[in-house]
Amino acid sequence: MTLRQDASVLVTRRLQEALLDANERGAQQLKLDKTFVEAIFSAMEHRNKAYSDLKGKFDGMKVSHDVNSFIILAILNLVITENQQAIY
Repeated sequence: MTLRQDASVLVTRRLQEALLDANERGAQQLKLDKTFVEAIFSAMEHRNKAYSDLKGKFDGMKVSHDVNSFIILAILNLVITENQQAIY
């Protein structure tokens, strides 16, 4: 796991903890400090860039058969899913 993925996991964990705490207190709103909101945006930007990079690599490939297309799409879907799970 890269440093960016570690940061994304921490951001996700902290959001989950804040939501759990609010639920336990019966609160309808959350307070988030500015630094944490910046970390959330950074994690989202990283995820969007990773997705764009993968999509760009896929779009640049030439595929001759439907079977090859299916296999490549399945692999791309797995990679994106793993990246999202690392972030969430």
